[in-house]
Amino acid sequence: MRLTRLPLPQPLRRVVHQMWIFESASGLPPGDLRTVVPNGRTRLILPLRGDLTAAGQGRTWTLGAGRAGLVGQWDMPAVLSAPAEPLVTLGVEFTATGLALLCPEPQMRLARGIHALDDLMPDPGAVPLARIASAETPREAAMLLQQGLLKRLLARDPGGETLAEATIRLMRGAGLGSDLGWLEQRTGYSRRYLSARFQRDVGLSPARLQTILAFEALYRDFARHGVARAMVDAALDRFHDQPHFTRVFRAMTGLPPARFAARGNAFGQLFYRD
Repeated sequence: MRLTRLPLPQPLRRVVHQMWIFESASGLPPGDLRTVVPNGRTRLILPLRGDLTAAGQGRTWTLGAGRAGLVGQWDMPAVLSAPAEPLVTLGVEFTATGLALLCPEPQMRLARGIHALDDLMPDPGAVPLARIASAETPREAAMLLQQGLLKRLLARDPGGETLAEATIRLMRGAGLGSDLGWLEQRTGYSRRYLSARFQRDVGLSPARLQTILAFEALYRDFARHGVARAMVDAALDRFHDQPHFTRVFRAMTGLPPARFAARGNAFGQLFYRD
């Protein structure tokens, strides 16, 4: 398996967290958990070669080569699978608010689902999807997709920092571990109003997003060093106690920390390694 992260033009960095090309000579490893955990970001997935299937919440979605899907916010794990044949996938991870700046669909309608790109964005910004999917190389496809997203962003002209963007910046600055009651005073908006704006622009409530971001920060370190005990100890800075973190970890991955570490998730952790 090989993951190649791609550089982003400066204007896209407001809405795109990272863009990558995943390549495998034989699908996904059958003995691996192949688990994708929540990270507070939506995604655009385009298989360029081979089929990719995601299972979660009792449902399955399959994207065939050339068929792009938008993955809304998830607050539980998904398990991926692919036939034992060459697989090449182009992926875009948007920032927590990025997709809302590109697509007018309220984000809560996309949550916990995978949606055909054509249903929401007929083309990702004046660059036909068929042209992207039929590019001669994955890198050429990626450059065409970047051009399309950039054109769409400039055409929509999102202006200055949105309320959701500003609130997430405040949450990160506070360390993602405190009660969010203070946000009303800092932003000047009620908790109810903030929740409604987050559901529209993020797809999750502020409290749920903070839980996911706090989990993701710990999981990122775990993906690099693989020591479950160190992750659980570090969780005390962001969670009430270890049992609280263990409950959150199980909800996000499907297993408690020690069992998850023992099973192995090389595919899922690949996206967190430099």
